[in-house]
Amino acid sequence: MIEIKLLLDRWWGPRLYRGPRYFQILFLALYNLLVKEEKKIEDYDLVYNKLSNISSVTMNIAGGGGWWASKEKNELMQAASAVLAPCFVDRNMDDPMYYSYTTELETLLKQSKTENSQYDFKQGLFDLKAESLNDDLVSKIFKTLTAMANTDNRAVGYVIIGVADKFEDAEKIKNKYGEDYIRVGTFYITGIDGEVKKYYGGNHDKYFSMIKDKLQNAPITEHYRRQLGSKIRMVNYYNKSVIILKLISDNGAVMYDNAYYTRIGANNDPVAVSAEEMPAFFAKFYTK
Repeated sequence: MIEIKLLLDRWWGPRLYRGPRYFQILFLALYNLLVKEEKKIEDYDLVYNKLSNISSVTMNIAGGGGWWASKEKNELMQAASAVLAPCFVDRNMDDPMYYSYTTELETLLKQSKTENSQYDFKQGLFDLKAESLNDDLVSKIFKTLTAMANTDNRAVGYVIIGVADKFEDAEKIKNKYGEDYIRVGTFYITGIDGEVKKYYGGNHDKYFSMIKDKLQNAPITEHYRRQLGSKIRMVNYYNKSVIILKLISDNGAVMYDNAYYTRIGANNDPVAVSAEEMPAFFAKFYTK
């Protein structure tokens, strides 16, 4: 990232830097804000001021070398992100300067292998046999996103529509709509173009609006409804249209239909948090 390099150069200048762990924390904090949270720097001078003494004030790294506990690294990254956050604003989703959709989608697919509980993939939204919109599937997508966000404070969940994780499913889409797929690693990018052509006369905007309309009626609190609506986007991957939905836990636990859900593992359905689990569940959001 160019912005990260400029900040690091401005902070350290030509001096030889001898603290790789401090470098890692700052880099990860900037990556978290610029890439994961999709923000941009509004005030570079303020960032420069915030960096003053950040290593001694915020990055209280334990001594010693060798193996470094991921828990400590993550906590320090979050602390550094919190210090720098006032210098950033939400990125304009219509600004193509900040996006390489091809790279973004490939990155999401690669990351899903190590954080599989935070990703879900759907090859489409229409039932192949009934040839009608699967409303239950759409509702489950929104519920799944809330469960992903309920993993922890600042957790991020993704549902990607137009990607199959099984060869058999990709073949079904190909046979149904005559649309070939693109293999990327262990995934198959089918796109939603077949559904758009068959059910919306090739009008991608109508398909996109349908999802947004469904979101407006989803039983999600208004804060997270607005956030999800602002981050949903349709991307083009080598002429394959893919929908990316993203939800970030940035305002406490996420409720769906008057209940809180969690998800463990990529293939598990969201499970409601029981009364006995509530204290530990809420502690993840309000004790840090």
